[in-house]
Amino acid sequence: MLPEGRVGGYLRALRAGLSALAPHEDFSPLSAADAHLRVLAPDVSGDLLGPAEVHDITGMPSFPWLERARAERRLGGEGRAVSAAELERAAELDARLGARMRQRQELHAELAGVDLIEPVRFRVQLVRLSPEVVVRLTFDHLEPSGTWLRVRVDAAAPPGVERLGAVTVVGTSATAEPGLVHLLARHASTPLIGLHEQLTVALDARVTRLSVSRVGPFWFPGIPVAQGVPEKLGQGLLLHAWRESLDVEVQKRSARDPLRSGPSQALVPRGLGYQSERRFAVHPALEPVLLRWLNASGVRSIVTPLVP
Repeated sequence: MLPEGRVGGYLRALRAGLSALAPHEDFSPLSAADAHLRVLAPDVSGDLLGPAEVHDITGMPSFPWLERARAERRLGGEGRAVSAAELERAAELDARLGARMRQRQELHAELAGVDLIEPVRFRVQLVRLSPEVVVRLTFDHLEPSGTWLRVRVDAAAPPGVERLGAVTVVGTSATAEPGLVHLLARHASTPLIGLHEQLTVALDARVTRLSVSRVGPFWFPGIPVAQGVPEKLGQGLLLHAWRESLDVEVQKRSARDPLRSGPSQALVPRGLGYQSERRFAVHPALEPVLLRWLNASGVRSIVTPLVP
């Protein structure tokens, strides 16, 4: 649990790290993450969404902390707005109660219509009908460790096909059976080659692109760094964004992750190329330490400054 005085600074730093990394569509949406972190800040929600809990290994916001914002949004959508006269009467009877009612009303107004991080979010899109039928699946998951996972899948079939396993093409749109979401939830953490095999069977089609990404961990004082990493990198602010993919448009293997080696080329399915990367947003004071470690690891990673 974060001390009360550190909550605002923690959230500003995490938002700054996300902004510095500027994650693209292979990652969980930046807009929802930024909006969610903004409303958790004490200057927006006071103590209504506390206590501020982070995962003790990854340093990311805990599920209960994030869930309170979603719960308040549901409450605001279901409840009747309190009138100014009712707020005034409540304040006359009990100043603290009146202030809390007003604060909750203001928070509900902030949350109305805002896109937040969801525990699970799944979309299926029809990308094109010709020269092949191509569908795209996007699965977002808030993991138990607090990291933000996204799986994106492109699958292709001959033109005119109306069914790709668990996906049905209807006109200019596509729908998926619930079992496909359950499969992704069960196997999202399966090694990439195994996940590719599972999806090839479930979709009965060519999986032409598959990417898995995570935002996090977020290292700061009190959060342990990974084994083999200089301890000094845990003394400041360091946000990770990791991604690996299999893609028909990738010609050769590229592994740029100092913490994971990825599958051997012999295991990569024929016709696909493998890529992995780990990007870092780091406080400028730690950047020289990070670069020395990356150079010693023989890995070229994207490093951007994190300035809260």
